[in-house]
Amino acid sequence: MLRIALRATIITLMVCIGAYVFIGALQEKPPEHPLDFQDITERPVNKPLNSVEDGLPYAINRAHEWRKDAVLTDIEIISVGKNEIEGNKGKANYWFQLPCVNESNPGGIIIISVNLNSNIIELVEAYHDDDYYKTKKIKELKLKNLAFADIKQLYDTAINEIGKDNIFQYQQPFARMQINSDYAVFNVSPSMEKQYPIKYSVKIDVKSGKVLGKEV
Repeated sequence: MLRIALRATIITLMVCIGAYVFIGALQEKPPEHPLDFQDITERPVNKPLNSVEDGLPYAINRAHEWRKDAVLTDIEIISVGKNEIEGNKGKANYWFQLPCVNESNPGGIIIISVNLNSNIIELVEAYHDDDYYKTKKIKELKLKNLAFADIKQLYDTAINEIGKDNIFQYQQPFARMQINSDYAVFNVSPSMEKQYPIKYSVKIDVKSGKVLGKEV
């Protein structure tokens, strides 16, 4: 009986210690940052999105649900296959920078991902970097300042610089264009799989329309 009682006492003690350690770990865990989140709630758009520009107002509205002072700084276009690349379709990721105001309104970025094929806002994700965004000057991307009639013309310029024969020699080429207020970079890989490196790249000054460099 003594042995059984001793064993029960030891088990109880171990359980208590484990619970104490678990509670302590929870207490020591730092609180989650208000800008580190991901929202995968899909929101259909009430009209067809025929261009990257068409998706922008919806991305702005979605970003402003978190912060009214969100500023558009970059647009990323991801296209897979001949139809998406030639049509400047696929997915558009709109990047918004948040100024560091105070602890309640920290600095960071919010990315709104819009599927231009299904007309759905698919994803919202945000990251914080208070120290970086305290000093970083926000350079707003204003589409009216581009030296092109629209983003598709900029996209087509990059395609023509690389050459359609080069791009469409692959069965499912993967294209990604990143646009900011100064320049656009258009990269092409044989596939969207990570093991396939970038084969072609072109960099364009978005204000003058001049090609700054390319690898073909």
